[in-house]
Amino acid sequence: MKYEITYSCGHEGVKDLIGKQSERDRKIRYYETQCLCPECARKKRDEENKALGVVLHLTCDHDTDTIEIIAYGDTYAHKEELKALGFKFGEIECTFMPSGKYGQRQKCWYYIPNYSTPEELKNEYDALVARVKEGVTTHVSERKPEEGDRPVFNKILLGRKQELERKAAAERAAEEAAVKEKAAREERARLDAERREQEKRNKFKRIAIPAECARNIGGISGNIRIQFPAESRLAGYSFIVGGYCVFEGSHDGELYLELYRNFEKRATKLKRLEKRNKQGKWYELVDPVTITRKDVIECFGNEVAYDAPKTERANLVYDSGEEIINHIPEPKTPVEIDAAENLKR
Repeated sequence: MKYEITYSCGHEGVKDLIGKQSERDRKIRYYETQCLCPECARKKRDEENKALGVVLHLTCDHDTDTIEIIAYGDTYAHKEELKALGFKFGEIECTFMPSGKYGQRQKCWYYIPNYSTPEELKNEYDALVARVKEGVTTHVSERKPEEGDRPVFNKILLGRKQELERKAAAERAAEEAAVKEKAAREERARLDAERREQEKRNKFKRIAIPAECARNIGGISGNIRIQFPAESRLAGYSFIVGGYCVFEGSHDGELYLELYRNFEKRATKLKRLEKRNKQGKWYELVDPVTITRKDVIECFGNEVAYDAPKTERANLVYDSGEEIINHIPEPKTPVEIDAAENLKR
């Protein structure tokens, strides 16, 4: 039911009241003794806000556990300036701002600081106050957190500290992982380089064998005994390779020993006896050694590439004593003959 009411300021108005008659009478007495009319209440609020100026309150939203800076008071006249400084207008739940009708939260201007530590939070709050004084209004009041906000403040600051510690630990772990990954890449690159170098070293290599150092001991396609040259450090030693390791060159009389990867043989040395031993042999084995491809190349000292020009070498010397030495004939030397000048060559 609608009632005509005379507010405490003397202005009249109409209010729609419900409930029991006693409750409606109580509300009428309240409006007439303690309430101003809407127009006078607005003017009074504007005067109070103007006298109050812009108030910056460091508080927190209890619903989201977010620290915020609230601006209230004479904000309507400076809303564009506040918006330019990063303030937003919306609802916030804090201890000093009571809920509105039916539990609805009050709306105000709020600013969310970007801080990492309590010191940074204080510095940003002070900087924002200075910016409001400079760009909005010089009439600025500051309010610190309420008592009800302090436990939440401590909780939020502790959570932010733990979050930063976790982030720093994650960054350190990422840096350590990056360092380990870099070291692993470098190690893989080093191993790959060593592998390529080893593969390069393990390629088949050929050396030229003189006739006196190669003897066929198993027929044309059998094994071949290689005797180290007399001037080498392994003079007197010999080793046996398969016939597939020995190749004749493209010219008659060329002989090459092909050393395969990881070449390793047992070289032996025979000693001439004064008389035959129990086995009826005139020689005995002395001082066997293990040789590698490097030893063979070093002792012969004539490593050749596949596409290198061929040198003339003697052919095999057989056990029968037959030695076939084939050389490319030298060009004939021009000679003088007793003939006419046009017949000389």
